[in-house]
Amino acid sequence: MIIWGRDDYASRLKAYFNMLEPEREFIYMPFSLQQEADGNFSFPSNDSRLAHVNQDEEVYVAVSAGRVELAKEKLQQEGLHNFVFYDAEMDNHLKKEFFKKYFATKGKSFELMNDEVYKDLSVKKKVNIFLAKSAVDKPIPNYPAKLPEIVIPIHVGAALADVKIAEVTDDVGENISDRNPRYSETTALYWMWKNADADYLGLCHYRRLWKNPELIAKRLQRDDIDVVLPLPTWVEPSVAIGHLELCTPSVWQILLDVLEQRDPIYGKMAKEVFDGKVFYACNMFIAKKQVLCDLCEWMFPIVMEVEDKVGDLPDKYLNRYCGFCTEQLITLYFLCNQNHYHIVHAEKIFVG
Repeated sequence: MIIWGRDDYASRLKAYFNMLEPEREFIYMPFSLQQEADGNFSFPSNDSRLAHVNQDEEVYVAVSAGRVELAKEKLQQEGLHNFVFYDAEMDNHLKKEFFKKYFATKGKSFELMNDEVYKDLSVKKKVNIFLAKSAVDKPIPNYPAKLPEIVIPIHVGAALADVKIAEVTDDVGENISDRNPRYSETTALYWMWKNADADYLGLCHYRRLWKNPELIAKRLQRDDIDVVLPLPTWVEPSVAIGHLELCTPSVWQILLDVLEQRDPIYGKMAKEVFDGKVFYACNMFIAKKQVLCDLCEWMFPIVMEVEDKVGDLPDKYLNRYCGFCTEQLITLYFLCNQNHYHIVHAEKIFVG
């Protein structure tokens, strides 16, 4: 078996197989995408490693969905033909098995949404999951024509747009809508904290959706769950290097300094968490209203102090640093409070 793919995807797949099938032998072939003159990225033009493998070998191909056909063409040119594509469905399947085992090695539970431990709770609970969308989102072919009733689109960055694209907007009531270029979908989270009211409040993104949100809502009706988190992401070689330094290169040390000054307990725990490899991506969760309030009351003052120190960054992607910081702090908060909250994990899906 061969694992061939983009270095971060391939290293993740390697970790899964090392944990789940330690006896299985494989050849590991990661690579970094090469940036062309036009700004696009391509595969290495000459990967000599492929010339020395059995052409009948099973190849696990770890690339983004948009590059699957290019990868297939590249490997066929090398005489390979037995492909298994590492897609979102496979990732979710492997994640569930991998993190069950990984958390068990740490003496921690890892409960999944489909683990049937329901209690008979007769109280009807209101669940609202807000789907963040902005006026600059790219059209997606074959997008779901209808969303479940509990999923409510919210226009983020509405204060900066000429036309409103959803009935619910993040620029009414107490809000930070005009800071959306830095906060991304978390201007919706701030709005939810200050303005929304339901027993459970959740967040997703127009391209990152919860799988089976109605089934999640049914589980929330029948069990006393504090928070639903997406399946974690395994980050090599660490969260510090693979996310903090990559997504917030000029900001992460400021974040850690502010965290240490404002909350030394979390500041101390941050080193262990960020030196680890478990990361909750995409600013997605569904939580009891009080849990969401507790998180936001702790998190937003930290991020806003970082914002005061940093201001605007010239690079549009890196200027989303406040949204990246919230991902990092959500990871820190819930990993540090595993024993305090009843946490259940659910699958997310990527659209487009």
